[in-house]
Amino acid sequence: MKKSWLCSLFGAALALWPGHALGDGIVVVKSQSSAPINLALEGFRGACRAAGPEFDMRAKMDRKQELLDTIRQAKPDIVVALGPQAADAARDATGVPMLFVMVLNPNKRGLEGPNIAGIPLNIPVFMQFTNYTNVVHNLRKLGVIYDETKTGDLINEAKVEAGKIGIELVAIPVSSQKAVAEALKTLVAQKIDALWLVSDETVVTPTSFSFLQKETSRSKVPLLAASEIFVSQGALASVSVDYKDIGRQAGEIVNQILKDRQQLAQLKTIAPAKLNLAVNLETAQLLGAAVNQEAVKSAFKRY
Repeated sequence: MKKSWLCSLFGAALALWPGHALGDGIVVVKSQSSAPINLALEGFRGACRAAGPEFDMRAKMDRKQELLDTIRQAKPDIVVALGPQAADAARDATGVPMLFVMVLNPNKRGLEGPNIAGIPLNIPVFMQFTNYTNVVHNLRKLGVIYDETKTGDLINEAKVEAGKIGIELVAIPVSSQKAVAEALKTLVAQKIDALWLVSDETVVTPTSFSFLQKETSRSKVPLLAASEIFVSQGALASVSVDYKDIGRQAGEIVNQILKDRQQLAQLKTIAPAKLNLAVNLETAQLLGAAVNQEAVKSAFKRY
């Protein structure tokens, strides 16, 4: 089912790109040998039928010229870039299509254009909310604290997406960490069903997270975090990308492109196919009936 969906998606979106005919070669570039990137690479190699050289940036952009020389010598049909440094460097290999993976906020890095596509680390807010409605019973009013200058665009999008599944997003803007405590007090008074913690550097610091975790626990308000790290420290739950599966997804995309002997014309970013739920067992027990215990049992990771 998943493969059929991918084939139909790319069959509609792929078009011939003049001036270059596809063969069957790829170059794989990774930013560094980190555990997440290596898992994605494992998934990619397990799914992709094409072979080709592999280049490690070692998180050093001064290896960019060496990479470009490798690409010129290999003359690949596609460069697969895992991680931000790899994508930034490979983008300058003019005329070679690139599929990026494991990159956060690719548009802000300029990773867009007629021969660039990818699967970012960003999880669409609709997918986040859908997962959270399965964790928190009767999730109807979701609170969030944010800095307009940092995450205003995300919150505006989230309000629309939340409304599609019957959630009211109650958003309170702040301009400093000092305002977080008062914002939380206001949200709790409005009887929110959960607090959504977004990656906002004004709102989320080690000090403010400790405060938010303690206060939401005291008020028995589920804290839905942006990373498993926060779940390990007491937040109720988070959803995150499955690194190995995102690599598998990229491998299937490359297979389809090479099979059809077609080129990337203009593919936008593609959402990760699989997400992992992490849950804090102690927090789930504290919240009691507010939490769907079946979702807790089926979580990918439990702390």
